[in-house]
Parts: sequence; C-alpha cells; structure tokens
Amino acid sequence: MSSCNSNRYTRLVNRLRQKEASLELAYEMYDKLLAQDTLEYRFETNEGAQRVERRKLANILKNISVLEAEIDHLYGRLCGTGIVKMNMRRKSYNYGNGVIS
Repeated sequence: MSSCNSNRYTRLVNRLRQKEASLELAYEMYDKLLAQDTLEYRFETNEGAQRVERRKLANILKNISVLEAEIDHLYGRLCGTGIVKMNMRRKSYNYGNGVIS
C-alpha cells in the first residue's frame, strides 16, 4: 500500500471513529431527554429573569439520521463500494433523414 493510500485510509478511519463517538453521544442525549418531561425552566427574581429550554427530540433525531448516513458513507468508502467511476455516452441512431441522438 502506498503512503498516499495509507494516509487516506488512516484519515478515513479517524473520521469514522469521530462520527461514531458523536453518534454515541447523540443517542445518550436522546435517551436522557426522552426520560424528562419538562420542556422549559424559568427562574425569575426582582433583578432579572432566566429561561432555559431543552433541545427538541426531533432535532436530535435528525442529527442522528445525518450521522448514521455519514457513517454508512465512510464505511462504503473504506470498503470500496458504491460508484467509483461512471461514464455515460449517448448512442446515435441514423433514421434516414438525419441523426437522432
């Protein structure tokens, strides 16, 4: 394996590990938020007010699906599957009067 290919392979493996770690954190966050039933906290005093709103489950699910798609893509690149190269050529047919592509 050439140094260029080995560098590319290690870079892809490192990126895959980072994405898998992020996916694990996203699943943990989703499980924690699923157990809670409070959406918002408010704390008001005479001097001011503070409000905290938790993340929405739909946004976390969207992040999880994006991370899973990115991980699948990286596995495909590591295994060499998917579209590597594709050439498309149009065939010309001669129908008497002219050429139709």
